[in-house]
Amino acid sequence: MASQPVEADQFWAEYKPHEQDVFILVMGMTGSGKSTFISHLAERSNQPEIGNGLQSCKPALLPASMQTGTQRTTVYRCGTIKTFMNLYLIDTPGFDHTNYTDSEVLEDIACWLARASASKIKLRGILYLRRINEMRARWSEVNSLLVFSKMCGPKVMRNVFMVTTMWPGDFLAKGKVPPDFEKVEQELEKTPRLWGWMKDQGAKIKRHYTLDPKGSAIKLIKELVPSEEILVLDIQVQMVSHRLSCGETNAGKVLECLFSKEAGRFSRGLDDIRKMVESTLRSPVIDQESTVVTAVANMLQQQKKEVQETLQRLERQQEELAAGIKALGDNSGKVYFGRGNQQGPPSVTLPPHQSAANAPRQKMAPRRLPQEDELLLCRAAEGGQYEDVSRMLKQGANPAMCGKFGWTALHWAAESGRTNIVELLLRHGAPVNAVSDTGMKPLNMAKTKEIKQLLLGAGATY
Repeated sequence: MASQPVEADQFWAEYKPHEQDVFILVMGMTGSGKSTFISHLAERSNQPEIGNGLQSCKPALLPASMQTGTQRTTVYRCGTIKTFMNLYLIDTPGFDHTNYTDSEVLEDIACWLARASASKIKLRGILYLRRINEMRARWSEVNSLLVFSKMCGPKVMRNVFMVTTMWPGDFLAKGKVPPDFEKVEQELEKTPRLWGWMKDQGAKIKRHYTLDPKGSAIKLIKELVPSEEILVLDIQVQMVSHRLSCGETNAGKVLECLFSKEAGRFSRGLDDIRKMVESTLRSPVIDQESTVVTAVANMLQQQKKEVQETLQRLERQQEELAAGIKALGDNSGKVYFGRGNQQGPPSVTLPPHQSAANAPRQKMAPRRLPQEDELLLCRAAEGGQYEDVSRMLKQGANPAMCGKFGWTALHWAAESGRTNIVELLLRHGAPVNAVSDTGMKPLNMAKTKEIKQLLLGAGATY
């Protein structure tokens, strides 16, 4: 295939699978070194743009690029490793991208993977990169790892390398390893919500060295690819074979859940700031015209504005996911992978452990609250707002009703560790064994032993 720029639709139209094609997915947070890693292997005329500042880079139009609205997920052909005739590395945006929302990033990657499955592209491995010099894991990193794990599923983890980047060459040249970096690596490995769970499922922990970056990159690829296994990710099965939209996949549901929890937190913060502003402006004790009062009021108003903007952004991302998968390509030839597509791509040929016989059983859709009210009881239960939950129940709210993800208020209260609200809901007849859209019962999600004992005493089962 030529190395000149090719439009996305043209690439997919002309691409013909070859038995020696090797595609590797490269993922990680913004700034983790994905584009730098790929640049060591990509052909000279096919080099990725590398972000050097705080802003995420926007890839230029390059061979085999995948365009979803604006161009992001991009494929680079690599001619460095002679062992493989046709090696391609798939560069992806990070979930904390400066220019795109997390829902846009998920849709972008998911669309590419769905189209790849339908086009019989052979995915052979996944590299997940992370900077070793980032000493603490941010919440955005924890959240993105959760979404990543749901995208992949446990069965492909044995073909995943979790790679730390930016190991300093000056230390390594002396045969030393910075002790702080070793501590970070150990913390990543042993913490389940970071890399621990994926390591337990078969993922391998690797290092990418700056001392010989090209040699290090080649070594990682050679170690990753020898397996002849072709990867089929959970999100590919769900979108292509089960005809789900991006928001209906396990990864989409988790992302929407994270948005909902974050939105609830910011909503409560906004209420606190509003009360502080009102209290400051109405205080009879101090001079309302003083410079200090004016400065404090202005500061609080600015905080209020920032929280409002964040809350609006989170709500907008929820709406984007709820809207389902976006079109691939331009308006003249849209391709959808949602349930509404009557002429979709062919189903993927699945390995035995993912055959139709093992596909998720179709359940009756649980009764749900009206869209405008569906989160009220659940949010109050999750946020520990005992009086609000009590008031709603007295006004006739049904504790058996489901909000998003098929979670009842009891799911939210158990997951958030709200013992008093769990007791309250049980007294009002909340179904103790209600099953969510992802097959979870409140007992599976209970945060504390006390809550587990309450649920078990009420007849809960796993």
